[in-house]
Amino acid sequence: MKCDESKPSCNRCTQSRRTCDGYAPPHAAGLSRRALTCAIRGLANVRPAEPALVGLHAADDVTCFDVFRHWTAYSAGGFSPRSDDFWIRTVLQVAQAEPAVFFATVALGALHRRLQLQSITGGRESMSADCSPFAEKALGCYCRSLTLARSIRDPVPLLVLSILLLGISNLSGKWLDGQVHISSAKRLLAEIQRTITSHHTIVESAAECLARMDLQAATFSESSAPYLLGSDGDALNPANIRQPRTRQLESLGQATRGVFNLLRTLLQLGNFLFDEPPSPEYHEHIISAIAEEIAVWEADLAMYLARVPPTDPANLFLPKLYHSTIILLLRAKLSGPERRYDACLPSFERIVSLAAALLRSTKPCNTLVLSLEPGVVAPLYLTATRCRHPAVRRHALALLQVANRQEGMWPSDGAAAVARNIIMVEEDGLGIHLPPSRSPLRVVDLSRLASRIAHEVDEDWLSTNRYWRLEASWEGVPVVPEGKRVVDSIFIANIDERKVEMTLVLSGRKADGSFSTQCIVVGF
Repeated sequence: MKCDESKPSCNRCTQSRRTCDGYAPPHAAGLSRRALTCAIRGLANVRPAEPALVGLHAADDVTCFDVFRHWTAYSAGGFSPRSDDFWIRTVLQVAQAEPAVFFATVALGALHRRLQLQSITGGRESMSADCSPFAEKALGCYCRSLTLARSIRDPVPLLVLSILLLGISNLSGKWLDGQVHISSAKRLLAEIQRTITSHHTIVESAAECLARMDLQAATFSESSAPYLLGSDGDALNPANIRQPRTRQLESLGQATRGVFNLLRTLLQLGNFLFDEPPSPEYHEHIISAIAEEIAVWEADLAMYLARVPPTDPANLFLPKLYHSTIILLLRAKLSGPERRYDACLPSFERIVSLAAALLRSTKPCNTLVLSLEPGVVAPLYLTATRCRHPAVRRHALALLQVANRQEGMWPSDGAAAVARNIIMVEEDGLGIHLPPSRSPLRVVDLSRLASRIAHEVDEDWLSTNRYWRLEASWEGVPVVPEGKRVVDSIFIANIDERKVEMTLVLSGRKADGSFSTQCIVVGF
């Protein structure tokens, strides 16, 4: 069936936004195909043809889209293997056909520029009149994208759009919106996997990206909108925590998705055990079950690496980092006194080394680096706040202070400021020196930290007999008393004002048996 070019718009094209020959804007249907081709070729910027031809775009829309296309798309995946397939290829392709996706990319580009300008002014937005217009542009395009999304009927572009909207929410501090977008993306992904098989590549890359961003949300969990594990229909049955798997791993991206899913499962189990403390026997049963799943993942990855050796060892740093985080949490168990973390010093050192290696593997950049997926910030924050060895936690703090990264809702400078205050609370009165908040970390220090894993072979870490060398020692080191250790933090993060209001829950008990608390406000 041919489209009727004599009419201002063909009903068939209006419904699908495509002509028989491919994408063609309904508003441009009155042009001959040759004239339409010439008009599109004459566009000065790469962007969806329909809005460009009919003048629906302001100049700053195009500018922010170019920011996304040239900068954001290339940094959004962070250190994730194969993540470029989604951000660089899939998103930009869908943006050409769906205006809602296009405006979502414009919003992300505007937020990227705002963050860069904030980093230049040291976070003092009032010092730069250029920041506010980008925030307004992002909000306007976000709202416009939500409105246009109502006309999309294909679940695949809706899935892509949901992930983009989640990224916008994370960067702009719309925590409740972020929960809605995560739930929508999960439902769409489940629907697509049940009913559609023709979009395998797009769906697979989107699923890997969603798994990473979902874990990111679970680790952040701001108090005004706490992440509700299991609220979206994927509630965990502690009696059966087996992970679904294919016959064999087909990519490092798939392996990374697997380790992220396992870490999310572990966090969900920790939440379950906190609400309903089990018997010691059942606790050990759950730990053993997770350990078995980790062993299976390690075996699968070892077989993949034997079959397809990585061309760049740096591609393994991210799965290694989150694998090390899982091993740390397993060794510390899921509950108990805070001093249980003291026996996990090798894991903390390894996390610092891998984070340093990841940071060293990237090109030096004078401006803030934006990633929409998890990277080094959350594991370094965990190390700085849970490792009570003064030297190791200060290495983690120093890496946070120099990282200059925004990983979704995790800003490295904000995480460093919060971690620094927690360290001050815990070490108060111990006589341990805390370096200045802006103390530099030399390149030689970064290289030294990263060198610990430079010559590591697969057998060193993909084995139950893994050997992680320990350099630090507890000998002669002041130990933070159990009663002064922070066991939890309840926080409200204000992105616009760049401050965090926190209630720290200490391990010590009051006379009535309740936990001691301390309230602080942290600016960054």
